[in-house]
Amino acid sequence: MVYDDSSTDYKNIFADLTQLLEDDTYTLYQHILSMGRGYLFNGGPSYIAGIVDETLNKLIPITRNLPEVERECWLELLCRYYQLSTSFALRRLDKKQTLLYAKRSIEVANELENVQLIASTYYRRVRVHLDLRKAETSEDEKQRRLERAKLDTQAVLRYVDDACPTLKGNIYLIAAEVYSLDASEQSTRKQCEKWQDQAATIVYRNVDEEDDTFLRLNATALHHEKAKTLIQFGRYNEAQSELMTARKTLQADLLTWHVNLYLTEANLYKAQKDLQGSAAAGIEAYKIAKVVQSPKDELEVKKLFTDLKSLDASNPYVCNLGTTIGMY
Repeated sequence: MVYDDSSTDYKNIFADLTQLLEDDTYTLYQHILSMGRGYLFNGGPSYIAGIVDETLNKLIPITRNLPEVERECWLELLCRYYQLSTSFALRRLDKKQTLLYAKRSIEVANELENVQLIASTYYRRVRVHLDLRKAETSEDEKQRRLERAKLDTQAVLRYVDDACPTLKGNIYLIAAEVYSLDASEQSTRKQCEKWQDQAATIVYRNVDEEDDTFLRLNATALHHEKAKTLIQFGRYNEAQSELMTARKTLQADLLTWHVNLYLTEANLYKAQKDLQGSAAAGIEAYKIAKVVQSPKDELEVKKLFTDLKSLDASNPYVCNLGTTIGMY
């Protein structure tokens, strides 16, 4: 190059090369994020979650060392990695890592002053508290986890008006879920129903599309959440109807959603003392939980078995569930 053109500007060549490498790296990290999002919905080999976590660890020093003018887009990417890794850590019930990632994602979102990111990070930590609550064995710990969920719900509701439709609808649904868990007063129940009505308006006015929050909002989500709330309120026939509607609209490829519906169905039958129906739904949930490699959901099925066993330890359907999950 020097021989052909002694005027070659080495600095410009290396600057262009550096920029090209940065652009390629950013694009690669975006692709890994998309791959991880698919794993979030459909499960798959556990090494995918490992790749996401490894990439997150590489991304952290990159964002620290970039010039200020280039940091914003990389910090936004980092925040989304933290959110995705939060969900993966929660799925494997790594409590410490889950809470750490959730905290870091909120910190980065606040640093960026990005309303969509702030809302989605608080939303995800509400989900963390709710799922960790299910895994708690102490009633005091369950209550503490619920109180933390309420605090984060109030935080995320402050941003709901500025959130995109998918995120907004999910915020309304999770707010109803949180407050339905101890809704002894009629006014609280009415508020839960109001939030769900607001989510329904969004569902039927917008197309269900994935966005950067890794969330979906469709008829399945709406009716499933309604069913969960109605179970809490003791309105079992209405809950059954909502579950049937949710299942009719459920997409076959969203495997993790299939687990959720079976678990809710199992809880509905348990509340009605239908041990056969509850055990059968638990078995289906466990089968899919094994496919998507979700220890969190496997644990929920095991807790279901313990509850059913306390109702009738000799019931053949309960025994069959115990045999399936290796606890009998």
